[in-house]
Amino acid sequence: MAANDEVTARPARNSFSSLRPVAPDGEEVLDYDRTHLSLYAALLDADQSGEDWRHSASTLMNLDPDDHEAEACWSSHLRRAHWIVGAGLANAITAFGVVASPADK
Repeated sequence: MAANDEVTARPARNSFSSLRPVAPDGEEVLDYDRTHLSLYAALLDADQSGEDWRHSASTLMNLDPDDHEAEACWSSHLRRAHWIVGAGLANAITAFGVVASPADK
């Protein structure tokens, strides 16, 4: 399956119907990341609370945990979430931030 394909999910209970099978990686923050920031936050919360990946994949990402690709999808998005709030934070702030123009100062 190509990285830009969409994961086949059950009927939507969330707004993440355009999940990639594998989250982006690398140093560049993408529009995909902006679109999925609330998912990243929810995944981080669930991970911090010790929630089982199957529950997170099902409730947050609307994936079928019995699907052989579900864990890879979940784990790649969790890794991306950790990167966004860790090593990628400066890149995310630059990509998502609004820099005041000189006239606004």
